[in-house]
Amino acid sequence: TFSPDAFETLTGTIDIVANVNKTLNVLGQGTIKQLALENPTLDFGDIRRDDNSGQASSSVKLTATGGDVVTITEVNFTGADASSFFSHITLPFEITDNIDWSVFFLPGHNGKGVKNATMTITSDAVNSPHVVEITANAVFPPILSISNTNIIIENLDRLTTIDTTFVISNIGNETLNINSYSFGLVSSTTGEIGFVDYPSFPIALEEGEELPITVRFAP
Repeated sequence: TFSPDAFETLTGTIDIVANVNKTLNVLGQGTIKQLALENPTLDFGDIRRDDNSGQASSSVKLTATGGDVVTITEVNFTGADASSFFSHITLPFEITDNIDWSVFFLPGHNGKGVKNATMTITSDAVNSPHVVEITANAVFPPILSISNTNIIIENLDRLTTIDTTFVISNIGNETLNINSYSFGLVSSTTGEIGFVDYPSFPIALEEGEELPITVRFAP
């Protein structure tokens, strides 16, 4: 009986004792379906949305260490941000030696900020499944948001004034630099429209910061 415990080579002899003695050499090679995951964590780091054409890629190394082919049968992503990650290798997939298993991150899919998910790789290996904890930080360029894009003042009495305020904010991650703002075409002959407390430029708005701007109407 040949019964290896693992991926190993067994050697020995068989001695036959008779009126003519004989020795047989025995060599046996044992294999096992076993898979090694090089690192159980994968960190994409900071990924800028506009620097990547819709997605960024990284990989984890898988190695068949038991001398036998290992077949990957299923890859699942779970967690609150699971839809931000994917792998598109066609399954089932056979690993005979080693492979850098590609994982992709969609930085614009679920908004800015840190995204986390768990990737579970299921195979026919004796030590399946293998779990990888994934993290990535979606960094957005500066994004200028305006609280009100249309200011409408109706039925304002002559020789009275009214102030109205709108807010500019930076909803991206990186600094928004405002160099100036001004009025375009103003159709008025006798009335006035202007800014109240006109600021000094340039103005730098960090992530989440706001700049209120007040406009005064005086027909």
